[in-house]
Amino acid sequence: MKDINQLYHKAEEFMKKGLLDDAIKLFNEVLEEDPNYADIHATLGEIYYIKGDVDNSIRNYELEIERDAGNCLVFYRLGIAYYRATKFSKAINVLSNIMEKGCQLDMAYYWMGLAYYHTGKIQKSIDTFEILRSKMPQNTLGCYNLALAYKVKGEYEKAIECLMRILEEDNTIVSVHYNLALAYLSDMQIVKALEHFQKVVALDPEHIPAQLKLDDIYNDQEMLYSYGIAAPKDITNSEELNINFRIGEAYKGFHMIDKTFKYLKQLAIDQEKK
Repeated sequence: MKDINQLYHKAEEFMKKGLLDDAIKLFNEVLEEDPNYADIHATLGEIYYIKGDVDNSIRNYELEIERDAGNCLVFYRLGIAYYRATKFSKAINVLSNIMEKGCQLDMAYYWMGLAYYHTGKIQKSIDTFEILRSKMPQNTLGCYNLALAYKVKGEYEKAIECLMRILEEDNTIVSVHYNLALAYLSDMQIVKALEHFQKVVALDPEHIPAQLKLDDIYNDQEMLYSYGIAAPKDITNSEELNINFRIGEAYKGFHMIDKTFKYLKQLAIDQEKK
């Protein structure tokens, strides 16, 4: 009979050294001797997940839950594995089960929020990320994905607030500047959109989507002139750009008033002729 304790510890050593296939082989030898030995299925689930073999990861986590249905961490990891396998409904069910058990694993809300997002349940995604924010206010990933959900729903001000909070901690995150620019653009805050698209390109000159967005804005001369922005590429000072923008808005308003007076004057002339 094999010394399964020795096999187990040897498998653990292989795992620590990154020799995952060797570790799997020895762990399976332990299981052949004792199918209920310790938490091997949970460990195998973790190894297979690291290897990118999500199906075998899920299978082992499920086997571990059959052996020990009270292990919150295994439920949590199974939920993540389901998410990685794009089995979003199953991920939500498993992670919800964690909440019902009262497990103190707040990051489960993060994965649930993502799963709801990818199933198109945007409001549920927002609600779940908001719970995470209340429990973990400094969680950058949660705040970022909450912003994306708000952006999809068209609640741009809330999206902007989340993204700006992240930039207060780190002003060099390209994806945050890019999504912030998109939110400003959708909210028709053109100057701020330009500012953040420009920041993206400054941080990452190879960022093609941001460059294309800038080109679209620069090429929309009618829109730019209507806001008093004649040559935004020549203006490097964002405050100067803001002033031009506001002056442009004022001119737009005066132009509409002028057109209204002209219309009323012509209407009066036409009535006199009658």
